[in-house]
Amino acid sequence: MSKAGHFVRRALALRVAEVGPNKVVAALPLYGYRWPLNRPATDISYDEARRESPRLTLLAWLTVVVKRVAIDYMRALPEYVDRRREAGATSPGAWRKVGTLPSESRLRRTAQSPSGRAADRELMELAGAVLSDEQRPALSAWLEGASFEEIAARLELTTADDAEKRVRAAVRRIRRHLGGES
Repeated sequence: MSKAGHFVRRALALRVAEVGPNKVVAALPLYGYRWPLNRPATDISYDEARRESPRLTLLAWLTVVVKRVAIDYMRALPEYVDRRREAGATSPGAWRKVGTLPSESRLRRTAQSPSGRAADRELMELAGAVLSDEQRPALSAWLEGASFEEIAARLELTTADDAEKRVRAAVRRIRRHLGGES
């Protein structure tokens, strides 16, 4: 069996397991497209294709149609960027991963520009006046790019969650001091 056939069987089996066999109807189109070079595509039915190619089997036809319908469906998704008509495209398309960024305390810090390091130094100067002796080293380590696991080990805390709580508390305290969100 072809990959497309396995895909259809697997997709149907998942839906049947999810909602039950009495609620699933599989409709397979018996039409397709003829794709002549340098001309627009035209619709073609199985009967027409069979007249042109008498040895064409229904299974071979369905395999191609299901594959083409799946490709057309995926290309229509908002996460897919179709690049087939872009000059100089390196691939026919790409997937965008759509989602939300993690909270700032979960973002792993990377090497910063000089201005970013200067902002961190200013933040730590402010932290000296605002944060407790427990919060200052946690925030400093986080600004240096340490993970919560590394901060916990460095400060001899029990868990990474304890380090994250300490960093979050430091950020909240600085925001309150600056009049920002809490």
